[in-house]
Amino acid sequence: MMLQIDGERIRAKALEGGDRAREAFSELWHYFYPRLLHFASSFRKLPVSEYDDQVSDILIKAFRNIERYNPAYSLSTWIYKIAENHFTDILRKVKRNSLISIDDLERAIPQRDTPDSAIADKAADRDLLERCKKAIRMLEGDDKRIAFLKFYESMSSSEIGRVLRIPPGTVRWRISLIRSFIEKTIGGFHGD
Repeated sequence: MMLQIDGERIRAKALEGGDRAREAFSELWHYFYPRLLHFASSFRKLPVSEYDDQVSDILIKAFRNIERYNPAYSLSTWIYKIAENHFTDILRKVKRNSLISIDDLERAIPQRDTPDSAIADKAADRDLLERCKKAIRMLEGDDKRIAFLKFYESMSSSEIGRVLRIPPGTVRWRISLIRSFIEKTIGGFHGD
């Protein structure tokens, strides 16, 4: 289960200023930076060399505008909406193509250590996960973004719809198509 970040608490700390604001920014950064690096990979024409700078800009922009964040909604939805708009604006300006690899991102992000006893138990799950990641990398545009937000960020169809400006019903339909594509690509799900 993925830990969630408390947007209302982050907003309150940020608005206090001083050390509390620095703590809030640090929490925001540590939680969203690796996630936004992965999200950036769904924008195929965004050069990998620009990921760090663009993600940094997004987090700084979000933090500077934290007073606009409405705690009635998910902080993740708000941040990803800012990221979607930012990346879309950048791509309007970028004229060159760049191949983007999630593998490059995964090598750049530190992996958590797993106890030796758990490694053997999780080998089959890791194999399935890797095959799923490979299938997701084959997706393009909005489908890749939807897959990332659904499967990596566990966002609801409504949240994804708000981020990508797509009706929730359309998001649910596309998730169904994406799941079918992944299942066909990896040869079906085994187990459970």
